[in-house]
Amino acid sequence: YGMSCNMCHIGFPRLNDTGKAFAGNGYRLEGEDISKYAVNTGDPFLNLLPQLQFAVRVDSFLLWRKEGPIHSDIQAPFVAKLISYGLISQKISYYFYFLLTENGSVGGVEDAFIYFNNIIGDHDLDLMVGQNQVMDPIYAREQRLTYQDINIYTVAISKSNFNLTYDRGLTLTYNNEWGGATLAVLNGNGISEGDRRDEFDNNNFKNQMGRVAVNLPPEMFSWIGSPPVTVGLFGYNGMDTESNTQINNRFYRFGPDLSFSIDDSYYFVGNLILGEDRNPDFETVPRAAKLAGGFAELLYKISDRWLAVLLYNRVSSAEKPEIESNLITANLTHYLWRNFKIFVEYTHDLHPLEAAHPSKTHTAVIGFVLAF
Repeated sequence: YGMSCNMCHIGFPRLNDTGKAFAGNGYRLEGEDISKYAVNTGDPFLNLLPQLQFAVRVDSFLLWRKEGPIHSDIQAPFVAKLISYGLISQKISYYFYFLLTENGSVGGVEDAFIYFNNIIGDHDLDLMVGQNQVMDPIYAREQRLTYQDINIYTVAISKSNFNLTYDRGLTLTYNNEWGGATLAVLNGNGISEGDRRDEFDNNNFKNQMGRVAVNLPPEMFSWIGSPPVTVGLFGYNGMDTESNTQINNRFYRFGPDLSFSIDDSYYFVGNLILGEDRNPDFETVPRAAKLAGGFAELLYKISDRWLAVLLYNRVSSAEKPEIESNLITANLTHYLWRNFKIFVEYTHDLHPLEAAHPSKTHTAVIGFVLAF
């Protein structure tokens, strides 16, 4: 479209409201007729753009960590992505990215889906078919500004392949002025390889995820400038099966989320999650494990080229103390160019020393990230 990155981003990769609307509109501008960009083939049922749409993102880090025998590491590059999207018609598009390298190996395809926009008239009812991150309606991990991840989404409390990141499925979303709703039907065992029969799911049960979000009246918060505030509630119900023993693990997750922004300078998002795995170790005599935690992130836009982030992560489980974490992260990012940034970041381990947590994991990072 010939626009600067800051049209859609607070600072890449984090989207602003325009960027969210662009993505939610099937990666097209509202009201834009895509046929004017297409090659004239004389076929009214074919919209071919003059070239394939590609983008590249590369993340490199210099890391220092207190824990372990190796305290310093040059992680350059740590991630390299090839991203593509295309407009098939006014209502159909695709998006995917391929991890050329992640953590020193080929990562393969992660996000990859077909997007059907406004499937019923002009109502904002969209359908996504393919691979994507389950919690994107609340917080898109791939758009975070920090090296530090969102632990409650990635933590594994069981031997199942399930977590709250990537999965294959169908996702239906509806939005209007009062808020929105999301309903997803998922395999529930991640995006691992298919079996010898080319099947990805390991049982007949399809997991379900739902979320309802409400935009609160701004006048309720006049004392802080009447910011837009959204509250949501999500639930997840799932089951995984151990391939050899055919023993099942039933699990659930649920929790509220909150997001708001103030004066296009402060952006807050937080999510509390509770859950339980009924048989996390696939034992003949089940022993359940409960999980609680969440995160809170405050982004401050200091200027057009400086961003600061404060992130808090918490994971707790009485039955699985080895997965627990209690971290606070501070990040300062400077955009030398719209598509090249550097940042400094420090994560402090707040978890007390104990048998399951014998040492502190304090981490400092200098990052270099480019996109083109």
